[in-house]
Amino acid sequence: MKRVIALVFVVGLFLGSVPAAQAAYPDPGAGKTDIFLQNIGADADGSVVLTYTTEAGAAGPGSATYAVSSAIPQWTTRMIPSDVATSPSLASPWAGAVEVASAEPMAALAAMTWDGTAKTAGVYKSEASPAKIVYVPLLVVADTSTFQAKSVLAIQNTEETEATVDVYMRNAAGTTVKTIRGQVIPPKGERRYDLSLSSYRPNFGPSGLGSAGVSSDKNVAVVVTLHWGSADSYSSDAYQAPWRPATYLHFPGVFRWSPKYSELYVQNLSPKLTAYFEVYFRRWDGALSLLIKDQVLAPKGIKVYRTADLAALGTSWRGGVVVAPKAGTTPAALAGVCKYYQTAGVRDYALYNAIPVQESAMNAASLVFPLVVRKRDLGAGNMYSTVFVRNLTGTTGPVTVEIYGPSGSIGSWTVNVSAMGQVELNLASGINLPSDALSKMGTNFTGSMRVVPGSGLQILGAAHLFWDGVGRAGGYTAFRVE
Repeated sequence: MKRVIALVFVVGLFLGSVPAAQAAYPDPGAGKTDIFLQNIGADADGSVVLTYTTEAGAAGPGSATYAVSSAIPQWTTRMIPSDVATSPSLASPWAGAVEVASAEPMAALAAMTWDGTAKTAGVYKSEASPAKIVYVPLLVVADTSTFQAKSVLAIQNTEETEATVDVYMRNAAGTTVKTIRGQVIPPKGERRYDLSLSSYRPNFGPSGLGSAGVSSDKNVAVVVTLHWGSADSYSSDAYQAPWRPATYLHFPGVFRWSPKYSELYVQNLSPKLTAYFEVYFRRWDGALSLLIKDQVLAPKGIKVYRTADLAALGTSWRGGVVVAPKAGTTPAALAGVCKYYQTAGVRDYALYNAIPVQESAMNAASLVFPLVVRKRDLGAGNMYSTVFVRNLTGTTGPVTVEIYGPSGSIGSWTVNVSAMGQVELNLASGINLPSDALSKMGTNFTGSMRVVPGSGLQILGAAHLFWDGVGRAGGYTAFRVE
């Protein structure tokens, strides 16, 4: 069976039970994780087995399995809820990791929700190719009167033998401020590091921003959860830490459209090489709105680009951003994440990874989104998706948007994307989608999407998820299928 490694916290996730001495740090409250599996292989056999493990590893207490009872048809998604009937049953509270073994390749997505002072969410992708070196381009730890935030690192040993792991934490300038060495993780086990606890807490300085590098003698998968306090409307986020560095970064779905703003975090992953790069802001129609030249970033350092501070973009700007090496310099390896806020009626943040790819190195792959939603007129149950598809070529052309319910396709539609531009597919109001698509989804739809590029096009994409009935948000980048 092919294997997809999905590091998730399931059932009774409770990250915020901190002693009174640490009360300044945000408490997200009790939470849960639902998993969404999309069959991106053949239609013949989408059978799946999930293996749940805790910090104790595969042989320890708290382990369980769950076999999906029926095949998942091609391109469709199956939800595995947090309270699924595993064997043996998982006791709440429970925290751990899940390994997904399937006869066909799967795109796996985890949606975490918390019910603390405010209802928050975080969404992240599975890891199909764990690595021994993993990069964490954004951490936040702060406990001042005006800024409260904390991060939790979760590291899963994906191999059958014990792993020894080191974690190096750095401030925004790239200086190492905290090291956790020699952490032993059992086979298939996971370990969490709540950075608000004194034994793990780094001093990132006034900004509260930092990064980390994870080094292991076995292949690991790493997920980061971020929690902000009252100054940030009690928001949460999650992302899969990348191991694929790149000299080009793409950020689709960027906004400067009050009250919608984005923050782009870029980290230089090189331990010795200074990064020299330029930042291109391209509008939805492909026009270059702003070019920030001569950017310099120290080894392991972080830069932040806040669209709220970029008046040159105007007040109604939406599009995508590319970070590219400056001509004539030695390109440095980069990683990044994008944070988006605040759409109408939603105070939670949506955060997702930058896409590490150079246009000339891309193939004409299709994109898949394991979770797209249209739930309207349901009060607190309202939820919807916005999907962004970016055209990396200099030619305007069509993409085919296929939408799938649990049993299969509900229809396909053709949408044009401008040269170097972006199309925004809003499933709530039908922006750039025909009314027929909304009619077929109805008002209580949960499914998946596949976007197929027209001849000669190269595309990438991301999705925002909004639980607008309760104010949650999350985001993730598309899976590419060649």
